Amino acid sequence: MKHKMSITKSPQSQRLKVFIDSTGMSITEFGKQCQIPSSSSLHNVIALGKPPSTKLLDKIILRFPQLNYDW
Repeated sequence: MKHKMSITKSPQSQRLKVFIDSTGMSITEFGKQCQIPSSSSLHNVIALGKPPSTKLLDKIILRFPQLNYDW
């Protein structure tokens, strides 16, 4: 019997996905807008639910100042 492991996503990951979806951009385009050289770090946050690093958040907040570290 196979069991599917449920991935528990970080709250930051979930909120970031909602925000990216609200922009209408793909994860890759959002990464480009934020000057993130590799979209794989964003994919890890969104798809795998990992919490974003401070460096990643810095770039996102610089591009989207309506967001902050506590949002």
